[in-house]
Amino acid sequence: MLEDILNKSVPDLEVRENSNKTFRMLASKTADFFNGFIDILIKSKDISQQQELIEELISSLPVPMQKLYKKGVESFLRQVKKNHENLEQTKGKEKELLMIGLIKSILIQTNNYSDANLKITFNKMMADQQHFEYSELVPGIPMLKINNEFLQLLSGNVEDFGMFCSTPVISFIVSGADDVSDKISKHELSHCIFYFLTKDNYLREANDIEKNNFQWFCEEIVGYILSKDFKKRDFVKKYVFGDSSNLNGVFLQLDDQESLKKVNDILKAIFMFMMSGHRLNIKMDNFIYPCLISRNFDELLDNCGRIVPQAETKKMIEEIETEKIDLDKLIDDFCQD
Repeated sequence: MLEDILNKSVPDLEVRENSNKTFRMLASKTADFFNGFIDILIKSKDISQQQELIEELISSLPVPMQKLYKKGVESFLRQVKKNHENLEQTKGKEKELLMIGLIKSILIQTNNYSDANLKITFNKMMADQQHFEYSELVPGIPMLKINNEFLQLLSGNVEDFGMFCSTPVISFIVSGADDVSDKISKHELSHCIFYFLTKDNYLREANDIEKNNFQWFCEEIVGYILSKDFKKRDFVKKYVFGDSSNLNGVFLQLDDQESLKKVNDILKAIFMFMMSGHRLNIKMDNFIYPCLISRNFDELLDNCGRIVPQAETKKMIEEIETEKIDLDKLIDDFCQD
């Protein structure tokens, strides 16, 4: 099945090579821009300095890309401004508003929502506010950091916890209080970028029959690229090469096992493209671009296949099948780099 998907999805190299070279350039420039943009948002808290750095970043792009990406930045910042204005209207009650939104989201996800459960959990959280910290990760995008004791109470998960929440009033990010790296922030901020760009009608609208799941899947691919989780062997073994049911609730929400198996095969194929590209020093981050422009699973797979020359991908697959190279060794090499 995986070989069928790979062979079907990779365009004919001879016919489309010139187009593919341009596509790869766009993917590489987009990867640099997306990473640079997120770094500016996280590291620079001064608005005027942010604007100056973002303008420099846009100017570094090839001229044909500048207008489109500038429009995307303006679209995102417009939604950040609206989020900030809504936040200002709740002055003094920000913590309460965000905590209610977080608790409600988790209770709904775990099928435990009721007004009574919301009230009980909210009262426990607010009774001792030293257990969480409120700040703004980015001016206009608030963040809650919650310690392990209360994360355990809320979700039962304390390891690498991160979450993007959106209420009718405020969108915000949540992480564990002990998280000192940027990886959770980058992952969840990428969700925020997708959400705001979609809300402002900037991104191409998905036309997949599983529209919401397709968008969720693309967002998670980008998020796990940014957080480098695809470079972790345990993560790869569990989600890429593990049971397809592991994807449910992480990459998308599907109860149908046949559909989950199909999506799992797509994820495997994308990861194989990443490993194939790694052998040619093609950055994993280049796969962000297909996630931004694709409208359905078939397009996503086709576009990911264009990141790496067809001949290299086929060569790697043949070497695996003839046991010239070991798949586990390939995974190790990819993850260790």
